[in-house]
Amino acid sequence: MFPSPSSSRPPSPAQTPFGTPPQHFIDLRIPVDEDVSLQAILKVPITDSNLNVSRHSNSVAIISHPWSWLGGSMHDQVLHNLSEVFLKLDYHVILFNTRGVGESSGRSSFTGIPESQDLRAALGWAVEEIANLHTAVLVGYSYGSLITSIVPSPIQLYPGKIKRAAHILISYPLGPMASFLTFFNTPKYTAAFDKVLADPELDVLLVYGNQDQFFSTKKYGAWSTRCREIRTKAVTESSAHPGDHDEAELVSVQGSNSPVSTVVSGTNANDPTKRKKPMKLEVKMLNHGDHFWRGGNGKRLSKTVSEWVERLQPLHPEFSSD
Repeated sequence: MFPSPSSSRPPSPAQTPFGTPPQHFIDLRIPVDEDVSLQAILKVPITDSNLNVSRHSNSVAIISHPWSWLGGSMHDQVLHNLSEVFLKLDYHVILFNTRGVGESSGRSSFTGIPESQDLRAALGWAVEEIANLHTAVLVGYSYGSLITSIVPSPIQLYPGKIKRAAHILISYPLGPMASFLTFFNTPKYTAAFDKVLADPELDVLLVYGNQDQFFSTKKYGAWSTRCREIRTKAVTESSAHPGDHDEAELVSVQGSNSPVSTVVSGTNANDPTKRKKPMKLEVKMLNHGDHFWRGGNGKRLSKTVSEWVERLQPLHPEFSSD
């Protein structure tokens, strides 16, 4: 298991959009292979002023940082703002430096593919060390969303252990920038992300701002449309039994922060037990949001993520550990 909370260090005094919920910080070393181990922080939710660790937290969020070659690390303020969202929802949170960043050993790559192995290692650590873990949410911001997008659903990676999973991708890099960040390995990333989008057991949230400094709303719109088409096809083709088809639904929603909020979901009206497979993709464009999510934009981002995570498909009763 992870170290005793008594060995944790005090919370950072930095203010976050929702205030700082009570928590423990625990410094970690996460092994990847013989040559690489990762510097990481585990944030553990606590339940009261006596610093009692939450005994009901069976969920983890693992958040990946922006590009290390431009100074990205687990100390990015956007990552810490997002971690507060998950702590308030009674999630454990893992922030980690990819190889070659901070005190993580190894060397940073140009393709990002080895860094995806770092994310898998962090997930593996969580599965082994957090008791009764059943929910895993992988979150990526900017370059970190590229890394997250090529990692399969935790349900696939840990069948029988992880029962519910989601990917959240924020400010996903597109076009020539994506090619540059992946050393021209964009086709590999596209193919892997297509598989993620088509996964029938994975919820996916995509968030971008309409004033992103690097990627136009037009490019994000075309990308979002392609993602929805892949998801819709997967929903339509997913049926547990002949003649018992999932219903594909694509709806437009007016949101308080985004005029464009689209959902692709699948439900099986004939068999409620199939609803443990959520089949949901949601795309959120936030008005006035840019790439860096500071100030009020950060608050809107945190609110959007918080509301979406709260609506994650509930576990089917057979999966409940209560």
